[in-house]
Amino acid sequence: MNERFRTAPPLENPALSYAGICRLMETRHGATIRVLSTWGKGLEAVGLWYDQLLAESLGKDGRGATPLTVVNTRDLHSRGQQHQEGRRDKLITNLVVEKTHRAWIAVERSDFDQDNLNAISGKTLPEILQAACDGTNRAYAEDFRRTATSAAAAGRRFARAVVPDAHAGHGRRGPAGRHQSLRPARRRSL
Repeated sequence: MNERFRTAPPLENPALSYAGICRLMETRHGATIRVLSTWGKGLEAVGLWYDQLLAESLGKDGRGATPLTVVNTRDLHSRGQQHQEGRRDKLITNLVVEKTHRAWIAVERSDFDQDNLNAISGKTLPEILQAACDGTNRAYAEDFRRTATSAAAAGRRFARAVVPDAHAGHGRRGPAGRHQSLRPARRRSL
């Protein structure tokens, strides 16, 4: 992976693509707060490292985005509400692991269903987290909030941003606007 970061052309380089997305969101859309939304407690240390790296490297001369790491689903209610209903000054990047090297145990069915978890019986923790992430991103998109995703899947990493059309309505639960997706292979202008 490091070799790919060093040698891949800019539009095929996930690190450069992500940096470009972040820069464009900051300069063209005022997304001066970069929220790293980690989906799983095990990714929190990566988020804290990202906070330190971003603040120390870019926070100079009155410039630089403010980093903020959240751990979902732990922080989803408190931070998610602020991200969805607060100022429109954030780029929310979801950091997810799509493939692991361990076999996951599924939630077992209960004869008594005292905790109402039978609705998710047979599902594994990664499946549950992915459903929560998808639902959260859907809610953000319906509210015209900007998100990006960075994922690890079979040794490949990618960056993707979903940006509301500048001409679409910005009201809460307003009509669905067009969304632009930035991928290295099919880049569109913000």
